[in-house]
Amino acid sequence: MSKKDRRSSQDFLSLRIVFLALGDETRQLILLTLLEQEPKEFRVNEIAQHTYLSRPAVSHHLQILKNAGLLQI
Repeated sequence: MSKKDRRSSQDFLSLRIVFLALGDETRQLILLTLLEQEPKEFRVNEIAQHTYLSRPAVSHHLQILKNAGLLQI
């Protein structure tokens, strides 16, 4: 494997967590909900009210989005 191939593989693996986070429709819904609202801080219960999710489910998905670097909580 060439140095370029190894780098491409490493780049993909480093982005894998982002792809996995964005591959879930529920997390896409949360992101869209956040993007469609005026810029402000949202509480978990406010996000739950805009979606079909419970507060624990919203918290779980927000943590995944945060770990992927897509949100700052």
